[in-house]
Amino acid sequence: MLAARGILHRRRRSLRGTGSLGRSYLLVFVALSVMAVAAAPAQTGLPPGVRVSLVADSSELTVGDLVTISLIVSHPEDSTVVIPRLERDWGPFEVQAQTSVQTVSLTDDIRTVAKQFRVTLFAPGTFETPDISVSVRGPDGTVVQVSPAPIQLTVNSVLASPDEELKDLRPPADLSTPFWERTVVLVLIVVAALTIAAGTAFHLYRRSRRADQPAAAMPDLRTPWEIATQELDRIARLDLPASGEMKEHYTLVAAALRTYLGATYRRDAGGRNVEDMSTEEITASIGQSALDDANAKLVVELLQEADLVKFANYEPTVAGANEAVVRVRSIIEATRATVSTAPDATPGVHGAAP
Repeated sequence: MLAARGILHRRRRSLRGTGSLGRSYLLVFVALSVMAVAAAPAQTGLPPGVRVSLVADSSELTVGDLVTISLIVSHPEDSTVVIPRLERDWGPFEVQAQTSVQTVSLTDDIRTVAKQFRVTLFAPGTFETPDISVSVRGPDGTVVQVSPAPIQLTVNSVLASPDEELKDLRPPADLSTPFWERTVVLVLIVVAALTIAAGTAFHLYRRSRRADQPAAAMPDLRTPWEIATQELDRIARLDLPASGEMKEHYTLVAAALRTYLGATYRRDAGGRNVEDMSTEEITASIGQSALDDANAKLVVELLQEADLVKFANYEPTVAGANEAVVRVRSIIEATRATVSTAPDATPGVHGAAP
């Protein structure tokens, strides 16, 4: 019997999962187990003809090894046996797989059935199988609960005996001085805090300096004539007279003329900004400018007409309002001056075009 168990123990290591518990292996193992059970003394306290036992294919194993335990029940053919299904945690054992109940033999009206469990243990020591309650129903309907005698399994550690005791790798750290009171730690904390504060202050300083610096304006390289002409084109596209917005129309036309005069005849006005001068002031000073009399008269007439529309509620015709743009354009074309765009040049009169 011991030799048979040794052969079956070697076969067990090549099996994997429930599929390894094939019927051929079950028949061989249980047949040998039945022979051993039959040779054992009859069990007491059991119904007539009933025998129940547990048999393991190995009584010694290593932590984590799988072992097969067979529950074998012999009973009269006219009775019924119910073998329960074990939970995964069966006392200290962990059930990895279990078969269904299979009939192993039928001789002399005695049926032998078996069920196998693949279990493992994860701690060293000697362990005894927990109780398994098997129900036996006789031909008269009486149900009797029977249990096999427990068996013991010895589990050996995977560590050699000298290695089972853990040893300190080094002495414990000296904690007599609190961590935050150590000099090196305090110095590092102070240095880190000062570094963070200095970096934050420098960053804020750079941001404030950048915010205080005005954005550099792109210089307008257009000539006064180009600026005035493009503004008159824009005013014409607005077509404000068609919608009755005469004041807005004449305000834009007069501003375009004043801007042109300010860029070309500022020196003639004594350095004053022509755009800030009233119509009377421009009329008084325009006679001393380089502007010829004919165009000077046109300038005064257009500015006075614009004042009438803006301040005296004068209502010109739509055609007359559109004609004001044409008149300013003719003044600009007739007095088209060449103005230097050099950075150090002082705007002034450089002569009118012929």
